[in-house]
Amino acid sequence: MFLTSAELQQLDAIVPTFDPLEVLAWTHRERPHTRFLAWLLDPHPPRPGGGHGLGTSVLRALVERAVRSIETLPGLEPHAIPRDPGHIDSSTVQVLREAPLGDGVRTTARAPDIRCVWRDTAGTPWVLLIENKIDSAEGD
Repeated sequence: MFLTSAELQQLDAIVPTFDPLEVLAWTHRERPHTRFLAWLLDPHPPRPGGGHGLGTSVLRALVERAVRSIETLPGLEPHAIPRDPGHIDSSTVQVLREAPLGDGVRTTARAPDIRCVWRDTAGTPWVLLIENKIDSAEGD
């Protein structure tokens, strides 16, 4: 009710937009964006910066949006695509930045900007890979 009030909408219309990354001259720098996104996705972010108090809500919202918009991949049965991440067990969430995948070979293709791994309360493992791109075209 409060968020749809006419007064709040009027106030929102006159408040200037504020981008802290622009103030810091980091608008087009990928690493600060990646660090900030990883911090938001981690229910227990390490210091510096401390906790944000959002728990797994940002991770869950991102996963829900991603699975709603996923296209069926060739050879993948539509029923095989998980549609609901269930309850994310925050004690199992790991958020890794630029960590090599499995084989220890670190290249841009083998070290995603962010990797989130966790288990839902049913014990099902989940992995979310994020490749953060700012002002660049999508590639292989």
